[in-house]
Amino acid sequence: MKAINLFLLLLFVQISFAQKAEQPNNSYDLGATINEMTLTVGGVLVVATNDGLVGINPETSTPTFTFNNFGKLTPEETIFVEESPYIIVSQGANSKFAGIAKTKRAVINYITGKVIFNSDDDSWNQVYTCDVFLPDNKLVVSGIQKVGTKAEKMTPKIAVYDLSSQKLDYSFFLDKPGRVGIAKDFSVTGLPLLLNDFLIIPTAQGLIAKSHKGEDLWTNKIKGVTWMVSDPTEKEIYGFETTTNGKNTRIHKIGADGKELWQDDRKVKGIVSNFEILPQGIAVVSNKSDGGDKSVFSQNNESEIAFLSASSGEDLWEKAPKTKGYVQHFYVQEDGILFGIQQGGINKISFEGETLFKKPLKTDENIMVMANSP
Repeated sequence: MKAINLFLLLLFVQISFAQKAEQPNNSYDLGATINEMTLTVGGVLVVATNDGLVGINPETSTPTFTFNNFGKLTPEETIFVEESPYIIVSQGANSKFAGIAKTKRAVINYITGKVIFNSDDDSWNQVYTCDVFLPDNKLVVSGIQKVGTKAEKMTPKIAVYDLSSQKLDYSFFLDKPGRVGIAKDFSVTGLPLLLNDFLIIPTAQGLIAKSHKGEDLWTNKIKGVTWMVSDPTEKEIYGFETTTNGKNTRIHKIGADGKELWQDDRKVKGIVSNFEILPQGIAVVSNKSDGGDKSVFSQNNESEIAFLSASSGEDLWEKAPKTKGYVQHFYVQEDGILFGIQQGGINKISFEGETLFKKPLKTDENIMVMANSP
């Protein structure tokens, strides 16, 4: 009995010591139910509650920020911008009434705790798109702003904000306010392309190029573009359009003057996930899905790698290499392209489309880290 009592006493002392040793430095009363928690790269814990978002820095005794303006937010309404301290939050964007009811956006710097943009503060009634551009540190917003005349309050516009100063750089309308004639849909269909001298906006009417002062430069009738990229000179621009069935991608090439540089667009199977402009040509990775089993390990879900001519868009490889899965990592090296497959395996192909490994290197599923070393 004494041995049992001594054991219980020692156990009690150990538990008490452990409890004392693990006392938290700070505690936070959020006043609401916690739904999700995300630890950011900057070390700030962002907590989603029934009331909104709260940012917690373990070095401080009070929250870095509390954002309850939009109420409860779902994970789909909270976007963490990669390699930045910014969070884009939304309300009403995914609603079936998004084109009619009010939609809101805000941008929060989770390090400083500042709300650097709130659509309510600038009288935005409907926000179609809200995108952060790095390293420019700009925010491009499209939608309907309840400012100006009656006609202006009904005309879609673009606004570019400087995130450092938290001020508006410039804005312009996508259509002439009060224009008489057939109604046209100028909704923004994808990510604008911010260049040194001008901005290209993909709309339901086609591509629209504007100067940084909002002056008209050119238009192009390529519709449905979801994103764009330019070469380093900004003289050659590639636009990506998802096909009607949502399964494939059309690639367009245009010049800085808006003229099409390829005789025909280039259609690739799947949705483009990686695009590299190289001296030898253009490397394109696209992910195919049969629309059934959503698992990345489904036999019918895999990536294709294509290598296109930059001048014509023609495929330079007679036969695309088999990937047997989704390309998770993709690196361009001097003698070819090295890629890792999510289902497991590493392989390498030359710029001529020949495999450089006799057999793929075996790995487990889901390669977490792959990087070039000096």
